[in-house]
Amino acid sequence: MKKFILSLVILFMTVFTMNAQNQTNYAGSSKLTDNVSVTLQGGVVTPMSDFFEKETITPIAVLGVDKYINPWLGVALEGRTSVGVGDNYNPHTVFDAVNVSGYAKFNLMNMINFTGERRVFEPVLYTGIGWGHTTCSNSWKRNYMTYRAGAELNINLGKEKAWGIVVNPSVVWGDITNGKLNKRNGHFELTAGLVYHFKTSNGTRTFAKAVLYDQAEVDALMKRITELESRKPEVVTVVKEVPVMPTAAIGVADHATGFNKTSVVTFSKNSAELSADAKAVLDKIPVNAKVAITGSTSPEGTAKRNTVLAQERADAVANYLKARGVTVVSAVGGEAGRAATITIQ
Repeated sequence: MKKFILSLVILFMTVFTMNAQNQTNYAGSSKLTDNVSVTLQGGVVTPMSDFFEKETITPIAVLGVDKYINPWLGVALEGRTSVGVGDNYNPHTVFDAVNVSGYAKFNLMNMINFTGERRVFEPVLYTGIGWGHTTCSNSWKRNYMTYRAGAELNINLGKEKAWGIVVNPSVVWGDITNGKLNKRNGHFELTAGLVYHFKTSNGTRTFAKAVLYDQAEVDALMKRITELESRKPEVVTVVKEVPVMPTAAIGVADHATGFNKTSVVTFSKNSAELSADAKAVLDKIPVNAKVAITGSTSPEGTAKRNTVLAQERADAVANYLKARGVTVVSAVGGEAGRAATITIQ
């Protein structure tokens, strides 16, 4: 018995060491009711010494509830009863024996690799101790400790995998003599039934995977966020596409000087309408000038829309200048820039 207890201690130490080394956090584990499942099973139990002989097969019913602490380690509580067994010396009763057991459960698939979702097939190993009580007759009423080890073969169904089918083979020892888990004290049990997985606080039926950051990483991220927030006014100014400066201040060279000069008028975002400032610039161009006009747009729109908008802006400037008597040599759409450029020839 001492070796058995020592093996359980080593197993738990190994499991918790693995968890400590795993830098992963699991969303959906903050509440007591998270990752809770209930099972209802029926099956049979038979002594190992008279394995599956007709006279020794006993029907049983099982009701259990389990909660997983993380995706691969859980705890469970089960109650089971054997129904109407008795023997040649003891009259049958409705419930001949009851057993309440607590277990540690290990989801093998999630121990190997947890993906953040419940799988269709999930094998689980479990082990634990319990309390048993027989009620066949007055002469057989007694209490005893039990030890159980077994496996769960879970098949989860549906899109959310809320329901599942579970097949549960196990071995149970009771009335252990001198701490020995031997054939004389052992029973083989096989049950099957349904399992229901309740929703967790993350809205799913299992844990969600999230990566942990150490304090240095958190501090670096917060510093980066502060830097980005400090640049926010500059970003907003660009996106809103407001005029970069009063267009009247750009000026237009006097045509009498004989030098070719370029004048720029700006537009509101996604617009080809001339503003008052834009008209003020165009009014400075001499009526005897000859001009070439190039329209442009900001770069964030689609290529098709920008091509159309650039031409519309060039045409708006051309029409305004023509109305003033200025000779327009050309008016075409150009590259990005949310402006129209007028070159005096």
